[in-house]
Amino acid sequence: MHVVEILDDLDVSNAFFAYTARYLFDPQTNVIRTTRSLEAHFGKQVCMPQDFLAALPTLKKIERDSQAQIIVKPLAKR
Repeated sequence: MHVVEILDDLDVSNAFFAYTARYLFDPQTNVIRTTRSLEAHFGKQVCMPQDFLAALPTLKKIERDSQAQIIVKPLAKR
């Protein structure tokens, strides 16, 4: 397999969330290492509607990253 496209690293945060994603491809071993971290800081057990609306843009970026795909294709036959 040949890696065609790998994701860009991502750092996203707001008052409620801190998210990091790291993607590392080693062409020598053909290994992709993915590391993701999510921290939530609400300070209370219930998320208020206005807090959710404020966090929504960040949540959408996190969701988009977590659902993104790494593109690979088979190597040409020799």
